[in-house]
Amino acid sequence: MKTMSSIFLANLLLVCVATARGEQKTLLEPVVGHVAQDHALIWIRASEACDYEVFVGDHEPRKIHFEPGIEGCGVLKIDHLNAGSQYLVNVRAPDDAQPFALAFRTPPEEREWGSAKIGVGSCAFPRGRFQPAFDHMREAGFDAFLWLGDNMYYEPREDGGLDWHRREWMFERQFTMRSHEHTENLKPFLRSTANYSIWDDHDFGPNNTDSRFENKVASREVHMSMWANPSYGEDGEGIYFSFRRGPVEFFMLDDRWFKLTLQIPEEERIYYGEKQLAWLRARLLASAATIKIIGGGGQHLADNYTFHEGWKEAPLERAEFFEWLVANQIDGVIFVSGDIHMSELRSRENAGGARLFEMTSSGITNTLALNRMFERREEQGREWLYLTPNFCSIEVLVPEDESRRRDDGTVIFKCHDSETGEIVRETTVSLGELLLEKAETEYNEDF
Repeated sequence: MKTMSSIFLANLLLVCVATARGEQKTLLEPVVGHVAQDHALIWIRASEACDYEVFVGDHEPRKIHFEPGIEGCGVLKIDHLNAGSQYLVNVRAPDDAQPFALAFRTPPEEREWGSAKIGVGSCAFPRGRFQPAFDHMREAGFDAFLWLGDNMYYEPREDGGLDWHRREWMFERQFTMRSHEHTENLKPFLRSTANYSIWDDHDFGPNNTDSRFENKVASREVHMSMWANPSYGEDGEGIYFSFRRGPVEFFMLDDRWFKLTLQIPEEERIYYGEKQLAWLRARLLASAATIKIIGGGGQHLADNYTFHEGWKEAPLERAEFFEWLVANQIDGVIFVSGDIHMSELRSRENAGGARLFEMTSSGITNTLALNRMFERREEQGREWLYLTPNFCSIEVLVPEDESRRRDDGTVIFKCHDSETGEIVRETTVSLGELLLEKAETEYNEDF
């Protein structure tokens, strides 16, 4: 088996040779990133700038210019797409022998009704064996997939040092995950649906690290280079972003960049930080989506687990946000998270009358040696628990007839076993449990 260092050096050599010959070659297979109503972003790593030949369905090929950034990574933007349409696309650099086939569905026009099928997962690492989960994830036919962090793992290096010490070492580990012999079936999955990614500690830096990580600027550059999200934070800080798909709006948060919890008095702890939470509150107030999914690396609702991270580390910040949700009548909120190498669905009553749900999906390949601790602990609000490798999904159905929405609309939470693809846990929730009964406002013409 090749070592990670040899794979990385071979990639660098290929870049040098291709550039010297004037060739333009794709170095790693493309990844479907953000898909909007009228365009799609495709992540590519190539040896140098070139015009890709892009075949959209049966139409004549387009020439779209690709400009590589750091380590040859960049984004190809495919414009002039139609909302609510399934696309089969082939892309090819001038010196690629065969085109790469991509598939994705553009979201429909923004509206309060419709459907969405979203995959959710975290904690993926080949661990020296073929992982059937990636085949099952592709077969599930998701509209989009949310990578919730620890999407690969920075580790100690064979030649000494730690991956997160240097930017080029972080890239090396990232490229290895995309090219490892045990993740060959990851590639067709990444080409088969829209992929969105946030990070957690192991693809940010050291275990359980926070905002004081000294190399976080380089880590952000690597993350931005390896995915094709719609945006990355604000003012050069963080990686949070949002996007909309039919009746669902997604708010993907960064639990590392601003976090300050280690050896900090409880009342002063920061998890998401005021800048990011101000952005989130403004987006939630502006959102017309029926369902609002808030994603983060660590759990949001759990209180009693003492052996992992989560928003419980900053209880005042969390309490203020939940109070704000009630005061502003923000409903239809679902949290998703990863991190803890087991999956569970939990819920709690919010003071406004709507239930809050959280689905934790972890890990696609990883388990926790102590995960029986979760099973032995009786948790209030836990709907189900699953302890072996898995990925999860959320299916939203909002009927077009708004007068029947609360009775007929549903959200289905599913947990899929990574080895078999079998649905091992499933819970269906009516929209009425998630939404507030909002009285119609009466207006007095005298005022």
